[in-house]
Amino acid sequence: MILETADILDIVNNNPNYALIQAAKDQHKKLYMHYTGIGIENYIEDLDEFLREGAMDTLEKLIKGNKDIISRVMQPRNKIYTAKGGLWQVNLPDDVQTDFAVYLSQITEGMTLNDWIKQRVQPNYDYDPNSLIQIEINSDNEPYPKLRCIDEIYDYFPNGRALEYVCFEVSKEDAAAYVGMGMLPPNLPLATKIYRLIDDSFDRIIYLGFKQGRTKYSEGDLNISSELPN
Repeated sequence: MILETADILDIVNNNPNYALIQAAKDQHKKLYMHYTGIGIENYIEDLDEFLREGAMDTLEKLIKGNKDIISRVMQPRNKIYTAKGGLWQVNLPDDVQTDFAVYLSQITEGMTLNDWIKQRVQPNYDYDPNSLIQIEINSDNEPYPKLRCIDEIYDYFPNGRALEYVCFEVSKEDAAAYVGMGMLPPNLPLATKIYRLIDDSFDRIIYLGFKQGRTKYSEGDLNISSELPN
C-alpha cells in the first residue's frame, strides 16, 4: 500500500484501526501480567463480603501468579535450540559466506541470531503476540532487527501476516535522536505530534503544526521532515 496525503491525514486524525490496536494492547497487558507477575495486583478482585479488613493487602503481597507454571510448561520448546541434525543453508557466493556468518554471530545486542530469537523474540511473542520485528540500520550502515512493542504502535493495517502500513507515535527520546540525525528540525514545541509512518514505498518522519486545542489537522499542517525509500 502506498499512502497519499489524504491517507496520512486520515491515519493521524482518525486512527482508523484504533479498536484493533487497543484490543492488542489490552491483551499484551494481561499476558505480561501472567508471564511476569508484574501488575498482578490490578487483577485481584476485592471481595469485601468474604475478606476481613486488611486481608486484601496481605493477599496482594503473597500472590505469586502464573510465572512459574508458564515457565515450566514452555521449557520443552528450548530443545529447538539444542536439537541435533537439520540443515542450515545460506544461498550466497562463497567469498561472502564467512563475512555473513560473522554478521549473524553478532546480529544485535552482541548476540547471535539464534540467541536473540531464543532470549528476546520467543518470550516477547508469549506476552506481546501483536508486536513487530523491524529491520533498522545501525551507525555502521548495517541492518539489524529490533522488536517493536504493541504499546509503541499508533496504528497499523494488517493484511494476513503482512502490514500495509505501520504508524509509530515518536517518543521524546526518539525525537531527540532524529533531530541529531537531521531528520527533524530542532526546537519544535513540546506538544508537537510526531509520527514515523512506513508503507510499501517510504519510511517517513512527519510532524503536525502545533496549535493549542487542535484535534484535527489539514494538509497545511502536515510536515514531512524525512522521507526515505524502502
